[in-house]
Amino acid sequence: MSGADKTESAVGEAGTLEQAQLSRILADTLFLTISTSRGNRFTGQLKFDDDGFALKVLSLLHEHFGKTIKDIAEIEIA
Repeated sequence: MSGADKTESAVGEAGTLEQAQLSRILADTLFLTISTSRGNRFTGQLKFDDDGFALKVLSLLHEHFGKTIKDIAEIEIA
């Protein structure tokens, strides 16, 4: 779906991670771009209590571009 009057919501752990970046304003916030098998793209936001942990997650996500969100969600972070 596209257009100003149409909205599609992602449900569950759908999609593939395309991009992850740190917010330029908030050091504790990451933005993710996720694509679906239908060719749609979604932007998501992850906010953390700790700036250092946000950077750790960002580094991990950069290693997993092209993988499904479901597979990434199964990774243990120490």
